[in-house]
Amino acid sequence: MFAPYLTSVLFRDAAVTTWINVATAPIHGNLDGPPPAVGQRLGADGRIATVRNLQADPSEMERSAAEVARAEASVADLQAYLARIQDLDARWRTRTADYADTFKKNLEIEINGARQELA
Repeated sequence: MFAPYLTSVLFRDAAVTTWINVATAPIHGNLDGPPPAVGQRLGADGRIATVRNLQADPSEMERSAAEVARAEASVADLQAYLARIQDLDARWRTRTADYADTFKKNLEIEINGARQELA
């Protein structure tokens, strides 16, 4: 007989208590700004709240940012090196083709000269 009444009181009190008491987050920190009111619509990004931990050690983030900057500099150096190698290869291929053409022309001149001497 008291079960439905007791159940409604327990669930209702639990819901009210949840909004009244301070809730804990699974990560350490404080809310950045006020939380949205009950029934309020969220923004386009879908964030309910942002937790900021001012005591967190930012050294790992800074180290990671430094590694990213170092990797980007390395990529830029390698791209410049690749461009120099490709330019060197193009010049080498052009020079090789020029030498081959010159060699063929000299060989044809010698063959024609030998034919004229033979004739």
